Amino acid sequence: MRNVSLGAILGVISIGTGLGAAVGSWASGWIFDLSGSYRLAFLLSIASYLVGCMAFWLLRRPPVRQGHAG
Repeated sequence: MRNVSLGAILGVISIGTGLGAAVGSWASGWIFDLSGSYRLAFLLSIASYLVGCMAFWLLRRPPVRQGHAG
């Protein structure tokens, strides 16, 4: 199994946050223009947050190495 550095993890999180902020704000404005309300945008935001939480809960822990003195 390959070790993933903290920098790579934080980089992926930062890219995802940036893309989500950019697309989310644009999509929210588009939804408001079509419907006259932000209700659907907020519901979609909550749903995407819950999907992200589920992804973390479904991750399995890496196996523990036996006999490794650190």
